[in-house]
Amino acid sequence: MLWLSRRRCALCFGILGNHNPKRGQIAHLNKRRDDNRLENLAFLCFDHHDQFDSVTSQSKNFTLKEIVKYRDELYDYCLNGNIFSESPVPVHPKNITTGLYARVSGLDGGANISITRVRSNWDGRGVFIVLGQAYQGISKIGGPNMGFLSFYVTQQDRNVVEFADGSYTFMCGLVGDKLVVEEENEFGYHGAGAHFFGEYERILSPLRRIEWLFRSHWVSLLKNGKWPE
Repeated sequence: MLWLSRRRCALCFGILGNHNPKRGQIAHLNKRRDDNRLENLAFLCFDHHDQFDSVTSQSKNFTLKEIVKYRDELYDYCLNGNIFSESPVPVHPKNITTGLYARVSGLDGGANISITRVRSNWDGRGVFIVLGQAYQGISKIGGPNMGFLSFYVTQQDRNVVEFADGSYTFMCGLVGDKLVVEEENEFGYHGAGAHFFGEYERILSPLRRIEWLFRSHWVSLLKNGKWPE
């Protein structure tokens, strides 16, 4: 969401035509702070976030439909190249790209993430299974702590992989040629110290990619209650 909006306030953009980056907060449009789906989030400056959350008795407050319209118009404006970052690398996520990725950042551990399309949804959108394994404390005598990730995701309009489980959230997207993963409240979710946030590069080894492809389909069968023979 921060990539898509480039930290521009959706209401400043839609009402005032202000394209400048703002200090602000992430607003949960349905007022449920545990609902971290991309379509339920918008970046608002402090004043507009406070106004959106307040209850008014006389003046008409901002409506959900109004904010969604301005937010989507802002996303399109940014994705069409009308707002440029100082970085030479585009900062908006590209389409979901299946494959196997290895983390290039990390102090004392590594991580792999696999994104595999397993079927189509009823409306034709792709359904992907995301598998991951992370290690922390490889240099420890007792061995590393290990964490695992496994979830389904349906392709969204903005093509960002996202997952929420209670207070834990996971989101990833392509930035340039890197897969960038962000997490919130990951401490203890995957095991002590294990996490997935960071930058990843695509693994090109065909043997490793085939290994994870079979692993993804095997886990998909188990999740659907179909044990392989």
